[in-house]
Amino acid sequence: MPFACIKGENTDVPYPRSKDYFRHFERYQKGEIRHGWMRVDGVAQATLGDLVVYENTHSEIPGTGHVMFVYSDLLVTGEPFNDSVGITVFDSAVKPHGDRQDVAQILGKHKIRDSRSNTPGQNQGVGVGRMWFGNNNDYYCWSSPFGRRHHQKIIVARPLFTQQPESCCS
Repeated sequence: MPFACIKGENTDVPYPRSKDYFRHFERYQKGEIRHGWMRVDGVAQATLGDLVVYENTHSEIPGTGHVMFVYSDLLVTGEPFNDSVGITVFDSAVKPHGDRQDVAQILGKHKIRDSRSNTPGQNQGVGVGRMWFGNNNDYYCWSSPFGRRHHQKIIVARPLFTQQPESCCS
């Protein structure tokens, strides 16, 4: 996948940050294919392997946003979650985001527990968990759709595998 096309604006790190991914894919029209990627209509159409990203525009939350990959085709929707979509994601995070107790009781056998440890100081890094997003791609919730809604624009991009790689970043 042509991640080299995503250039970081920061000079303090040698790699792109979440905001750089967000700004890169924000330039795409929904359905547009460019540089091996297609911008998807939104979280309700997300599928295994898609990239989900948001840029953090709130100063009280540290970091530039979050980048994650969809880990499962199983999307949690409908009552009682109403306008939210639960997506199992593969990401790197400073704290786990498995289903909170209120969600776990509703989902029963379909609940997930974040693969990261619950032990403070050992619960960060790469893992699998579930995040919740607004159907209108306008907010996320860390572990429960009934929790705090962080209002951010959400973008979904799908990697495409083509025979002829196109020129990157042109």
